[in-house]
Amino acid sequence: MNRPAPIPAFVATALLLSLAAPSAAAPPATATAEDEESPTLAAMQDELARTVERLRMDDVPPPYLVTYTLNGRESYSCSAQLGALVDSEGSDSRSVTVDVRVGSPELDNTNFVNRFYLTGRRRSTTLTEDDDYWTTRQRLWLTSDAQYKSAVEDLSAKEAWLKTNRVPDRPADLTPVEPIRHREPLHPLEVDREASRELVRRLSAVFRDAEKVQGSRASFTTGASSSTAISSEGRDTRTTGRYARVTAQAWTQAEDGMPVGDLAVWYARTPDGLPSADEMEAGVRRMEERLSERVDAPRAEEYIGPVLFEGEAACFLILELLIDRLSSPHEPLGLPSAGTPFKNRLNRRVTPNFLTVVDDPTRSEFEGTPLLGHFMVDDDGVPAQPLTLVEEGRLRAWYMSRIPTRAIAESNGHSVGGEGGPGNVFVRSSHTLSKEALRAELLAVAKDQELPYGIRVEVMARSDVSVSGARANGRYRNGSISLSPPVAAYRVYLDGREEPIRGGEWQGVTLRSLRDIYVTGDAPTVLNAARGGFVSVVCPDLLVEEMEMKKPEEQEAKLPYLPHPSFAGD
Repeated sequence: MNRPAPIPAFVATALLLSLAAPSAAAPPATATAEDEESPTLAAMQDELARTVERLRMDDVPPPYLVTYTLNGRESYSCSAQLGALVDSEGSDSRSVTVDVRVGSPELDNTNFVNRFYLTGRRRSTTLTEDDDYWTTRQRLWLTSDAQYKSAVEDLSAKEAWLKTNRVPDRPADLTPVEPIRHREPLHPLEVDREASRELVRRLSAVFRDAEKVQGSRASFTTGASSSTAISSEGRDTRTTGRYARVTAQAWTQAEDGMPVGDLAVWYARTPDGLPSADEMEAGVRRMEERLSERVDAPRAEEYIGPVLFEGEAACFLILELLIDRLSSPHEPLGLPSAGTPFKNRLNRRVTPNFLTVVDDPTRSEFEGTPLLGHFMVDDDGVPAQPLTLVEEGRLRAWYMSRIPTRAIAESNGHSVGGEGGPGNVFVRSSHTLSKEALRAELLAVAKDQELPYGIRVEVMARSDVSVSGARANGRYRNGSISLSPPVAAYRVYLDGREEPIRGGEWQGVTLRSLRDIYVTGDAPTVLNAARGGFVSVVCPDLLVEEMEMKKPEEQEAKLPYLPHPSFAGD
C-alpha cells in the first residue's frame, strides 16, 4: 500500500494571515439583548464575515465554506440510594463549533484518513457565562485560524495521496444544498427540583426491602438544548430540544459470584410528560423482583434455536442489526473498509418481505407517546423528511448527510452530528400475531427444531444506561455484529413453564440474521434512547427463527463475607 506523501513543512512566515485580532471598537448596532440577536450571535455574524473575506495565506486558497454553530445546554440531575439523596446539581454551558473547509465541494480537506485521524473534524471553543461580544469574537478568531491551518495541511496531504492512489468513482466531498432560515423558539429549563429529589428518594427506597440486591440507584435528569448555526452559504438555523429521564438500576451477585443487574428507564420531553410516580414505582418493583429471581436462576447454556424479542428488546435488535448499520455511510479515502456494510445491497432483499422500515423525524409523537428522535431540520441545515429504508424487505436507502456516497449522492435530511443518522424509526409488518399467539409460535418453532424450550428476551443491555453483568456492544466487524447481551431472558419450555436465565451472550450474528425474522407481534412498543443524539424506535415484538447463544465466561468475584447489614439481625 502506498503511503501518503509528506505534508509540506509550513514555516511560521508562510502562516501569517491577513487577519489581525479584532479591534476593540464598540459592538455593532445589530447586537441586542433579545433572543437570537444576542451579543454572542452578533459576534458570530461579524467574525464569520471577516473570516470569509480576509482569512487566507499566500498561494493557498481561502475557505470556501465556514460554519459557526452556537450550542447551549442547561441540565439538572439528582440521584438517591435506599431513600437517601446522593447528589443534586445543575449545569449551564455554551460553546461554538467551527467548521472551515478549504478547496471545493468536489475535493476539500475532509473525508480522508491522514495517518491515524479522520480529517475535517470540527473544533469547539467554550464561551463565557456572560453573553459577551468581544470574548466571543476573540475565541472565534483563534479557533477559525487554527481550523484553517489544519484544513490547508489536510488538503495538501489528501491531494498528495490521490496522486499515488487510484480511486474509481470517487464521490465529491460535499453536496450543495439551498440554504434555509429556520428558527425554533428557545425553551429555558423548567424543573421542580424538590419534586425530582423526592421522586428519586421514593424510587430508590424500594430497594430497602430487597435482601438479595447489593447496590441500587434511582436517578432523574432533565435538559434543554439549542443549536444556532450560521454559514457563509447563507444558512441561518436554530433547533432546540428538551428531554427528561428517570432511571433505576440495581445490581448484585448470584450464589456462584456472577454479577447480575437490571434496570428500568423512562423518557419524556419534559418532566411533566413522565409517567406518574405510582407507575414508575410499580415498574421499579417489577424490576427488583425480576433481578431477585435471577440470583437463583440457572446459567445460560449453549443454545441454537428460536428467540422471541419482546418490547424494547425488539427495538434494540432492530437498532443494532439494521439502523446502526445504515448510519454513517460515508467512505473516507484511505479507509477501504468504511461505509455501510449494506453498500452493495441497495434494492436487494435484506429482511423478510413482510417488513417495511421508515424513518420519519418530522413526527413528534406516536399514539400519545413523545418521540425524542423528532427534528424538523437536520444538523447540516437540511429540512428533515420521511425516508423509506426498507420496503417490503428490500433496501431502498440509507441515512445521508451532505457527505455523498458512491451509490447515493444527495442528502435526505438525516444528518446527525454531520453524518447520516436516525430520527424516528417505524417498523411495520404485514405478517403479525397477537402476543399470546406469538409466544405459542415460539414453542411451535422450538418443538419443530426438537428443542425442549425456546428463549424469550424482555430487556437487553443499552449504551445510555449501564447495567452490571451485561455490557452494551453492537459493534460491527468483519461481517459479524457483537449484539448487546440480554439482561432479562427466560427459557420457555414446551409445557408453557418459564424459567429465568442469567448471563449468556449472542454469537454468530450477521446481517443475514435480519432475514431470520419469522413473524412479528401486532402491537408496537415505543423506545426512546440516547445514542449520540436521541433516537426513537416504534417496533412490534420479533420472533427470530434461529439465534445462537453461548455460555457466560467465567469471570466471577467472590461474594461479600458478611450478609447485607439491613438483614443481618444485628
